[in-house]
Amino acid sequence: SKRQYNTYHLADGAPVVARAVAAAEKLGFAPHIMGSGGGSDANILNEAGIACAVLSTGMANVHTPQEQIAIADMVNAARLLAEIVAGDVR
Repeated sequence: SKRQYNTYHLADGAPVVARAVAAAEKLGFAPHIMGSGGGSDANILNEAGIACAVLSTGMANVHTPQEQIAIADMVNAARLLAEIVAGDVR
């Protein structure tokens, strides 16, 4: 069978990772950097040379009929994304 995507690895100090960590810390979140072990759009983007990291949204029971997320976690994920995109984190 044909491979659907290739794996990738971003160093902890990679600019895209550092920006996400800085944004999380600015908002008072404690970031945890870890590999996902799965496939996502980030695999395709990284392969195309566009550095991209996956952000967890705090979902529970992922990929099951009981998949869910607390509204507060979704709000915080949106706040984090807004800070990454528009914030002054260097």
